[in-house]
Amino acid sequence: MSVTEVKLSCRRCKTERTYGTEEEVPKRCPVCLAEPQFSPPATSWVRRKLPYLPLMAWVAVLPFSIAYGLLTRSTIWWWMFYVMALFFFGIAWLLVCVLLPWAKPHVGPFIIPTVKLPMEDQSPDRLIGFRVLLKLTEPEYSKRFAATIVGYKSVRGPDWKWRLYVLRLNPEDARTIGTTDHVLFHSQYTLDRKSVLLDRLMREYGAFSMRASMEDLLLNPESVLGKLGGRVYTVRSSDLLAESELEFSVLTVSAFGEVEPDRMIASPLQ
Repeated sequence: MSVTEVKLSCRRCKTERTYGTEEEVPKRCPVCLAEPQFSPPATSWVRRKLPYLPLMAWVAVLPFSIAYGLLTRSTIWWWMFYVMALFFFGIAWLLVCVLLPWAKPHVGPFIIPTVKLPMEDQSPDRLIGFRVLLKLTEPEYSKRFAATIVGYKSVRGPDWKWRLYVLRLNPEDARTIGTTDHVLFHSQYTLDRKSVLLDRLMREYGAFSMRASMEDLLLNPESVLGKLGGRVYTVRSSDLLAESELEFSVLTVSAFGEVEPDRMIASPLQ
């Protein structure tokens, strides 16, 4: 099975519903009936500028009013009463637009489906020995480099935690890239997705959330993932790879890369 379930999350009413792959995912939120608005409505530009229109008109009128008074050499600038009235009206209008919801612009999709892959929760230990193909996105690297997954490391930050996969390159490929024999890959996004369900979710909702799972890419023969994209890191010393958890400060971004299974090898190397 390529996809196990789809979770529908509505940002308007905070409703969450889970649907199986055989069930029909509704096009509207089942509670508040919100529609997936993945493209801004035609009036979004006006709604964004609406709170500032009176003040923008005041800024445009004020210089002309002052110039008119100087050119006519009037002693009483009676028209400034209307100019200042426009200014105070603009301030009041701005406050009203901030407080009332009808003038606020569109904030993004109300419904965001979340796709759960069948192998995404598998242990990364099962990936050790798998062969993959690594392609760097820089234009000077046109070939794909064969690499073997030899482990994984955790990188922890103040409020986040990453999993980086340790890839062992051939010595000649490492010299071509200008790095050590081991690099670390952080999977961040998916590429070449293969699923009618995902195409329908993108067409109907404009967006969906799915984990860039290396486990599902390599362990699931029916995976909807074709490739994974992300950052390729190197460490300052190979001795740091003996540690189970790394500090972000010891990592150096080498390039952006893409990883795909090595189709020529059906099973992991032992």
